[in-house]
This record gives sequence, C-alpha cells and structure tokens, in this order.
Amino acid sequence: SASASSANPFLCVECENTILSFAVLSDDSDRLDTFLYNNGVLPRDKICPSCSSVMSLNINKHNFNCYNYITTVDKHKKKIKKQCKKSVSQFKNTWFENHNLSKQTICRFVVCWALLKPPRHDVLKHELELSDHAVVDWSNYLREVCVVVCSDESQVIGGPGKTVEIDEAKIGKRKYNRGRIIKGEWVFVGFERESKKCFLIPVATRGHAELLPIIKEHILPGTTVISDCWKTYNCLQFEGYTHLTVDHSYNFVDPETGAHTQHIERLWREVRGSVPRYGNRKQHFIGHLAEFMFKRKHSDYKTRVHNLFRAIGHLYNGENEHPNITREADTDSESDDY
Repeated sequence: SASASSANPFLCVECENTILSFAVLSDDSDRLDTFLYNNGVLPRDKICPSCSSVMSLNINKHNFNCYNYITTVDKHKKKIKKQCKKSVSQFKNTWFENHNLSKQTICRFVVCWALLKPPRHDVLKHELELSDHAVVDWSNYLREVCVVVCSDESQVIGGPGKTVEIDEAKIGKRKYNRGRIIKGEWVFVGFERESKKCFLIPVATRGHAELLPIIKEHILPGTTVISDCWKTYNCLQFEGYTHLTVDHSYNFVDPETGAHTQHIERLWREVRGSVPRYGNRKQHFIGHLAEFMFKRKHSDYKTRVHNLFRAIGHLYNGENEHPNITREADTDSESDDY
C-alpha cells in the first residue's frame, strides 16, 4: 500500500500571527492553504479508502480523486481492469466539514476568537458578517477543542519541597461577602508556586467525598498544601501532606506560619474575568474554564494562533471521526461572551 505525507502533517514548527497579519495572509488562497497544510488542519494527501492508492487533489474543488486502475474478476472469472474513480471531499473529517461558511471566514474567526478578550461577540458578528448563532456555535466549537486539550494535558503537581495552594469558589462570587445568595458552579483549583502549574476542575460540591480524591489524584504526597480553614481539608495532614491554613476571615497571611494564598487569589480574579457575566449556562461552564486555561498556557499573543490551529489539526485530522467532540448547533445564543 502507498503512504501519504499526511502521516506527519505538522510541518510548521512555530509561526507568529496577529489579527492584521493573518487577515493579509488569508486574503491569498494559496498562502492560506499552505498555512492549513503546515499546521495539519487540512490534508494535502489522502489514501483511497477503496483501493489504498494515493489520491490526487483537485484544489479548486477541494476534492481528492482516485484515478488508479484496479484489477477485478468478472462473473466469468476473467480479469479486467477498471478505474477506481473514488472521490472524497478534502474537508471530510476536518474542521471545515458540513459548514456553509467560507474557509477564509472560519479561519479568521479562529484567529479573532483566540486573540480578542471577552466581550467580543459583537466584534465577531459585525467584522466577519456573521449571525448571532454562528458566533455562538463557532465559539463553542473552539471551547470544545480547549476542553479536549486541557483534559489530555492534565498533570500532577507538587511533591517534596513543593508548595501548592488550593482553593474552591463559585465563579461570580465576591469572596467573603456574607449573606449574599449567588449562582454559579464550584470550581476547585490547585496552584504550584514554584512552577506556576495549575489544575482547574469543576465540581458539584466542595465536600470531602468529592475534593479529597481530586487532591490525591493531582497533588503528589510530600507536598506542602496551603488552604483556607474549610473543614474538608482537615484530613490532609493524615494523607501524606504538610498542611498549612490561612483564615481569610481575619487575614490573608498567617502571622505564625507565614502561609498565604495570594497567588491563587490572583488566579481566581483572572478566571472570573474570563467567564461571561450573563448567559453562563452550566453546560458551557467547563468550556469557558478550558478556554481560560488554554490561553493562560499559551500566553504569547503571537504564537497562540499557531498553537490553537495545531490543536484543531490534531483533533480534526481528516482521517478519523471525532468521538470526543459533539458539534451540534446551539439554540441558545446567550451562552457566549457578552
């Protein structure tokens, strides 16, 4: 059987793009295609699913066609040659499959979404001439990519000699504002001071049964763990951790141990700022958190576009179905960033 270069599609090591530079790049169809090939978002080659030959690409029609002659046996057991003539869309199983928007518009949306901070809905709508639903749908598609990336890159932090701050909060809450009824979802976070690595996990409750398994899974034994005085954490000293506490009702720095959670307080402010104030439906919440984590990891403005397209190319590689991604139209436009 033949082999195609799509087996190793990521030819681009690292490229830099801004909104303006990508607008210029995407004005040239050939340059845009080259960018997408090099980042693995579009396949340049494909193996025929019928006869396993290398297919030819018709770039104008975005189709792969097979012109290979194959030998078959007719009903009289006579060998005959016939042309395969198999045709496959270049967009099949890619980021562009089953959508009416142009390739240029979709790519420009990805770039603007990656580099603009919320609220950006109206900017995306008017600059790219899209409907409200299109902005919401494509924003959610991109968050789904971030969810898969963050899940795949989940890592264990801490260890002997390392300090990890842990905390939990409801997004939208003003911490320690007593008596205020709030809505939102609990989120549990761990932040390693030395490396600035963190994990961010939505949880239904902040009870012992839910938080302790997460702590043991994500924080190595021997870690110095700093938390507030929430009773769930009282058992940590018996689970292989050195546990220090800070009573936020009185101070943010423990006068006896010097323990504080100021790093994690700063992180919470960043997370709250990344999640829309209105229309934050529960099923979209994880997506907003994943977007925050992805952009925090790829904080370099110019290379973030490259890394997002690489993630898209990895998930939508043109060869496989996408079991981890459900790309259904969202009927509630309030779910995006206002």
